[in-house]
Amino acid sequence: MKNLTRYSIYLVVMLSCLCFQSNAQISYNKKDVKCRGGEDGFIELNIDNVTPPVMYAWSDGPGGRTRSNLSAGTYTCSVTDATDCGSTVSVTITEPQKVLKVTIRVEPVSGKYACGENIPVWVIAEASGGTHPYKINGAPGVSKTIKISHSQWVTFNVKDKNGCVVSKKRVVLVGSRFCPKDPNDILGPAGYGDEEWVSKNDTLNYTVRFENDATFATAPAQRVFVTHQLDNNINPYSFRLGSFGFGDHIFDVPPGMSIYQKRIDLTSEHNVFLDVVAGLDVVNNQAFWSFIAIDPLTGLQPTDPLVGFLPVNDTLTGSGEGFVSFSIRPDATSQTGDTVVARADIIFDGNEAIATNVWTNLIDALPPTTMMDTLPPQGTADTLLLSWSGSDDSGGSGIREFEIYMSRDSAPFINLITIPSDTFMYLYQGDYGADYQFYIVGIDNTGNRESKSSTEASTYILPQKDVRINSTLPDYACMGDTIMIDWSTVLVDSVNIVFSLDSGVTFQSLAIGTDTTQSPLLWVLPDTLSDQSVRIWITDSDSISIVDSTMFIQVKGFPIVNAGPDTSLCKGDLIYLIASGANDYIWSPQIGLNLETKAIQGLTGDSTTMYNLAGTDVFGCQNTDSIHITVFPLPRDTVLHEICLGDSILIDGNWIDTLGEVEVIEMSLQGCDSTIVHIISEKDTCWYGGAVAYVDSAATGANDGTTWVDAFDDLQDALTYARIFSEIEEIWVADGTYTPDTASNRSLSFTLQDSMTVYGGFAGGEANIGERDPLVNIVQLNGDLGVQGDSTDNAFHVVNVLSTCSDCVLDGVVITMGYANGSAGVDDRGAGILVEGKATLRNVIIEHNSTTGSGAAVFNTGNQAVLVVDDCILRLNTSLIGQNVINVNGAVLKVRNSTRVEDDDD
Repeated sequence: MKNLTRYSIYLVVMLSCLCFQSNAQISYNKKDVKCRGGEDGFIELNIDNVTPPVMYAWSDGPGGRTRSNLSAGTYTCSVTDATDCGSTVSVTITEPQKVLKVTIRVEPVSGKYACGENIPVWVIAEASGGTHPYKINGAPGVSKTIKISHSQWVTFNVKDKNGCVVSKKRVVLVGSRFCPKDPNDILGPAGYGDEEWVSKNDTLNYTVRFENDATFATAPAQRVFVTHQLDNNINPYSFRLGSFGFGDHIFDVPPGMSIYQKRIDLTSEHNVFLDVVAGLDVVNNQAFWSFIAIDPLTGLQPTDPLVGFLPVNDTLTGSGEGFVSFSIRPDATSQTGDTVVARADIIFDGNEAIATNVWTNLIDALPPTTMMDTLPPQGTADTLLLSWSGSDDSGGSGIREFEIYMSRDSAPFINLITIPSDTFMYLYQGDYGADYQFYIVGIDNTGNRESKSSTEASTYILPQKDVRINSTLPDYACMGDTIMIDWSTVLVDSVNIVFSLDSGVTFQSLAIGTDTTQSPLLWVLPDTLSDQSVRIWITDSDSISIVDSTMFIQVKGFPIVNAGPDTSLCKGDLIYLIASGANDYIWSPQIGLNLETKAIQGLTGDSTTMYNLAGTDVFGCQNTDSIHITVFPLPRDTVLHEICLGDSILIDGNWIDTLGEVEVIEMSLQGCDSTIVHIISEKDTCWYGGAVAYVDSAATGANDGTTWVDAFDDLQDALTYARIFSEIEEIWVADGTYTPDTASNRSLSFTLQDSMTVYGGFAGGEANIGERDPLVNIVQLNGDLGVQGDSTDNAFHVVNVLSTCSDCVLDGVVITMGYANGSAGVDDRGAGILVEGKATLRNVIIEHNSTTGSGAAVFNTGNQAVLVVDDCILRLNTSLIGQNVINVNGAVLKVRNSTRVEDDDD
């Protein structure tokens, strides 16, 4: 574990003003900028023994006791207390001298590579600037090297002691070895360096290429024979056949074969079979390949010289080119410096052999030898300098790289790092209390690898006593918050945890002699620390020399959140709720509000609600308040009025003669407007005529009874209006037939009540009653409702005089066709006229009425009934008893003038 040092700077300034107390002082805590060019500096001033409030005036702009997000520089603040005494303090925020950087460079990895094989590279990242020590991709050190074998993006992340991080990403391109092509040649393994070094342990791959050269050839080849004499430094039993081909044909030989034979059908393309035989001539230590074209018809080599399997070469398509491949291994007894020579002979048909070029490789038989320098058995430094020596075998290809292996605390060895051959030291950052073992392996340029797995250097880094606060504590906290104090120790059994409110002058204990296994400690900040600057120390219980401490924690009190006083309003009115005492707010519930997080809320009253307000200050401290809003309803009543056109009605002291709504605003007890809506509408029935209502069944006017032209065409309408409108004194009826109902409701009658007066005998158009002639203008009140001539659907009573009649008159009409055959005592009597009130019948003819009971023409009944019959005729009425007039139950009947019964002596 590394030993980290933390520090704070305190400045005590004696304030010279005489009105300050003698022990007044300013102290400050600061955080420097972690990364050059950053803006994370912090200053906090602490003023003791002065008269509050204290004013802070900074030279670079506004600010209070604390400043944050500062860049490097010197900041000066003038401090003044309530007595106008003060002083000035300057604080310098520093930053690292150089920007943290990472550079990436690429170097090729020396070695031997075959044609087309990728050439790997070393990618080296180096850190600079910032603050030492560094970690590159999590590993300590100023540089890191990785080996890349194919093109790819690489990323290096560098982190310095202050926690600054810089990243760089780069694409690394890996190329391959390019070899020129020369037909009728042999290509062998690309070794290391100009000597083409190969390892004794390598498998050496060769390709022999041949061409039916267009410059010299005039016909396809029928036979090609390739031979290769194996070098004496080659193990002949390691010979293995590889693929072969010609033109656009490629054939794979099964792996591990040293002898091969196959007939290939080329009849569709060249009209031949091709017999292929390949293998190793052990006696002559020679590899061979035989390609012979066979005529499908004869089974022999074609006699036509223009038929063959390998045409004259087309350099654009390569149709006349072929190849064979094989692999061999050096002999196990080969020594460093031995050579492997390869050459092939190619024979086309009966021509002379064509010798290829000679391919030569130099053998490196042995790996390098290395030795790591020893380390002291133990030490107090946590940085280990690893060093070593190494050399390749005499005359060999040379060392390419070193691999360092490391084991910590007897764990399995891991490959710690691969280092280029020109480096013989490595600085490793270890941990206190850890045991390390190392060994190094050398690898030469042909890949010969040193065989080693045992420890060459070991050491134990002695542990150091250490106390460290692990948790990052906040700059600010609120009363009642729980902070976690987490610590770790080395060689310390117990700790004391204390805090100070005066920058370490005095201390208060949180925990004394606490076992290190009891970490963490959870501390609920008490209310007594409100607006105090608290600093925490952890020390070894046995020694105060080992101390770790936090930065200052400013404990903040709860904000005084105010939602405003309870209030009331009328429904629909707008008021504003104004929150104060915090920075961020949340209102609830959302009834009638706009945005829940706004300090000022526009509220349109809808219903009585208790609103809750949660306010949070800039330090994250929260408090609550509530406000009760009483919403009074707005009474609204509706009053309906019906008037006739031309009439008026008194509303709120005004006569209103127009239809529509009139709102009258009144004040409720709570001061809210109360609205009464008067709705004025036209009556369904209104009388616009005079004392006479006119009835004429033949009228075609407005049918409102006001004139003969606009006369009612139904007597029932006139009787209805006379009942509603007291202005109608008389009803004049023109000649015609009138029935109580236009359908077949037998219970309907022409009903007289109050003081209705009905005159018949008008022709229509008369101006006074003396102009009428009932004998000429016959007005017939007819009870024949339904099927004409069918008495069973006739009205029970044609005319009905109600008991409310006080002076009803029926004059100049004919009453006929009533048929009272209904229920006994109700509808079986008075078919012509049923009288229960006071009425006069004058110039009335009552005829052709029938009952199943009594009084077919007139049934006068009840002590309210007083009937005067004046100059009337009763005839042709039929009844079981008293076919014309029955007078019962105290009724009074008076007969005057020439009233007569023409067909009855009763």
